[in-house]
Amino acid sequence: MINNQIAKRYSQALFELAVEKSKVKELQDDLIEVLDTIEEHEELNEVIYHPRISREDKKSLLDELFGSKISQTLLNFLKLLIDKRREKTLEAILDQYIELANQENKILEIEVETAVELSDDNSVKLKEKLEELTNTEVILDIKINPELIGGLVLKIGDKVIDGSLHKYLQVMKDNLTKIEVSQLGVN
Repeated sequence: MINNQIAKRYSQALFELAVEKSKVKELQDDLIEVLDTIEEHEELNEVIYHPRISREDKKSLLDELFGSKISQTLLNFLKLLIDKRREKTLEAILDQYIELANQENKILEIEVETAVELSDDNSVKLKEKLEELTNTEVILDIKINPELIGGLVLKIGDKVIDGSLHKYLQVMKDNLTKIEVSQLGVN
């Protein structure tokens, strides 16, 4: 919870700076590149997140690895995180930053779970319908979950709309178990 609040503050500050410099997308792409690189290399991951490695060593490593690849603004931001010992919040900061950028650009990311793969035509129709309903640009993240049996589950932020057959059957089962046998007309 505290890390989430910290991530919100830092991502808000980075986002405001990016807006001021008209580099919202560039900083987002750079931040994604940095996190991907850290995740891909286990040794780098251990060094960046290790509490006993000096701040100066971490900052030199950032300069060496990313100095010419990312914006100076982001490089300075990463060094600030290291100075404040907040490097472990980097992933949460990226998530918050993307959320802020999407709000700014009226983009809504929706996770869609389906029992079977959607055809291209159905994906396009779903995207268009959701854009019409939300009045925003929609990015779909489609995942296959055979346990749903049929239908869709939409996750929009912290809201879940469950229109799956699995959910429907579960509700029906719950309702049937609440009915007393005498109400069914069975002796």
